[in-house]
Amino acid sequence: MKATHVLSGSIMVFLGVMVYAFDTLLINLSGASGPVAGFWRGFFAFLCVSIVFPIAYRGRVSATLGSGGLPMLLSGVLYGIGGIVYSNSVSLIGTSMSLILLSLTPIITSLFSIVLLKEHPRKITWLTMVVCFITVSIMFGSSAADLYIPGLFLGLVTPIALSLNFVNLRAHPAIPRLGVTMTGGLFAAIACSAMSGFDLALPFDRLRYLLVLGMVVIPVGQFMITSGTRFISASETTLINSLECIIGMFYVFIFTSVAPSRTELVGALVILSAIAVNVVSGNHTHAKKLHHRIRHPHMA
Repeated sequence: MKATHVLSGSIMVFLGVMVYAFDTLLINLSGASGPVAGFWRGFFAFLCVSIVFPIAYRGRVSATLGSGGLPMLLSGVLYGIGGIVYSNSVSLIGTSMSLILLSLTPIITSLFSIVLLKEHPRKITWLTMVVCFITVSIMFGSSAADLYIPGLFLGLVTPIALSLNFVNLRAHPAIPRLGVTMTGGLFAAIACSAMSGFDLALPFDRLRYLLVLGMVVIPVGQFMITSGTRFISASETTLINSLECIIGMFYVFIFTSVAPSRTELVGALVILSAIAVNVVSGNHTHAKKLHHRIRHPHMA
């Protein structure tokens, strides 16, 4: 793979995270409970992609969805499970502990990648993942709730589901990414409607935030992030994706004036710098390999 493709994939994932990071802000502004927010979030995403899908694939809806097959359905369900479980784990163990567990996603993804894809992260990538996990733990550890064992197990389901999703997408680059979002949205909507007892009513002044979330933020952000797995490893993708909580923190400050603490600001700078160094070094490594293959084609 060309070094430019690796850099393009990293930029694509980062831009997708910039969009997707509005998720937490919009849910908070809506004031909806977890299951209700999950339903409208999933329903509007499903509705949006259902409209766009026939246009994007020129009417070949059945053939395209059929080509995705079970891998596409698996990614959609895993994506839906991750979102549903995360919102419920927050209510049990708090946002801080949920974010700490979520920061394990790159490490878990790397372990799955080694076993299932035979992709081994670089040493600097392992170091970056550990630095990010420790930093997130310091940033949010002081405000974490008391340990609640069932909640901790539930909180671990989210990074596991997300990791398996990205590994599956990496293993099947031909999966239609819009199909994953559509499947995941439908699955989340059905599950959350049952969890809410089908009490889903929201006034429009609150529903409008979830409308923007489902119709714009999720389809655009999810498409860009999942498309990045065609160019970079699942480990690199989830590592960049972990910037969501950092970027989301700044969005909350911009739109609600809730300022991050000094510890959170320093932690955000450390995480952003570590991931930036990892991306630049990765692009440099791929460029060197490509240059070597061009100069020594018989050794490729």
